[in-house]
Amino acid sequence: KSEPRKDFEEGLAKDNRSANAETKKSEQKSDNKKEKAKQKNAGADNAPATETIMRGALMEKVEANKVTVITMDDAMKNFNSGDYKSSAEQFTEILKQQPNNADALYFGGISEYINGNEKKSEKNFDKLLKDGTKFVEGSKWYKANILIKKGKRDEAKKLLDDLANSGGSYKERAVKKRADMEF
Repeated sequence: KSEPRKDFEEGLAKDNRSANAETKKSEQKSDNKKEKAKQKNAGADNAPATETIMRGALMEKVEANKVTVITMDDAMKNFNSGDYKSSAEQFTEILKQQPNNADALYFGGISEYINGNEKKSEKNFDKLLKDGTKFVEGSKWYKANILIKKGKRDEAKKLLDDLANSGGSYKERAVKKRADMEF
């Protein structure tokens, strides 16, 4: 081999060794940072970091390299099976990403009502009544029951009167409730 060519190849080999050494150092630093972050996160009450991601109609909750997908179907299955605690949590998560989702507002409101969280359920029903969705009658029914529990009989009576004078599915219940309350 000619002398210049030999020098070039030796220089190239030396550069490659240096680059490889720098890469290893960089990888070690990166690994050390990752390890420190893991230790730091592990020390923070052992609470894994979470992130909620919306992908179309699906909501995913990412937790410690684990993905939990929350769908309306899952929340409705829990609701229909009587697991109102789980369904309330799931509807709440869905509403964080879709605050105007009428189904999540309504069934989440019912779940919260059944769980005894009237304040949160009332907020859901108020939003539905304001927006005039397909759940207006049901929202009036639950809102009236919440108002009765709060001692606001006059406001409850107005809602029950509306329902009793409608031709909807809550008419009979409203008539009976008015009679029971002696309105």
